[in-house]
Amino acid sequence: MEWFQMKLFRNRSRGALILEVTLTLPIVCFLIFFILETMKLNDVKTSVDIISMDIAFDFMSSKETAKFSKIIEKHKPPFVKNSDITWYFAVYKDLQTLNSETALYGDEEVYWPKDPTGLAAEDYIDMNADGSFKSRNSKVALALTNYQKPELNFKPIKTDASEGLGGKAFVLTIVCDYKFSSVFVEKLYMGGKNTRGKKKFLLWGKCLGVCN
Repeated sequence: MEWFQMKLFRNRSRGALILEVTLTLPIVCFLIFFILETMKLNDVKTSVDIISMDIAFDFMSSKETAKFSKIIEKHKPPFVKNSDITWYFAVYKDLQTLNSETALYGDEEVYWPKDPTGLAAEDYIDMNADGSFKSRNSKVALALTNYQKPELNFKPIKTDASEGLGGKAFVLTIVCDYKFSSVFVEKLYMGGKNTRGKKKFLLWGKCLGVCN
């Protein structure tokens, strides 16, 4: 009888253990994947901020975008492709004109450019929770034929205030089309889409500068 009671107790303990593992293992896995992906997201966001600053400093001195790809390759995490990071400019006549712009960092949309020669967006982030936003179509920014390469619109050497990039102010936006590790991880982030069109998960950084 005692032997039977001990065996029954062991079976019950084993059943309780299996039940506990069954209930807690998914939660533990959920937390592990969520924490790992959050660490990757923070790593990419930090890299994007560093890239935006490094690129802005390079553009201020060189007034060219020739080194941008190398700078991105230098700072991006190895799990992010070069093609997943891009940039675009808004160029202003001078710093005073830029300061007259009402939406510089806070509530204008951030977008993934569909075509660098225009302002068409493949998808964008609406920065305001109520669904409104300030358009990226600035009234005071200079028109560019290529918003990734503003030097194409100006002579490399400043001959007067209108022809050269010297003295021009700019806002540079770096955008990363972040790819999640798996579909499961995307679901942990409520589908993984933070853009209004729900097609991409965009991480971004901005930097302001004035060309020498």
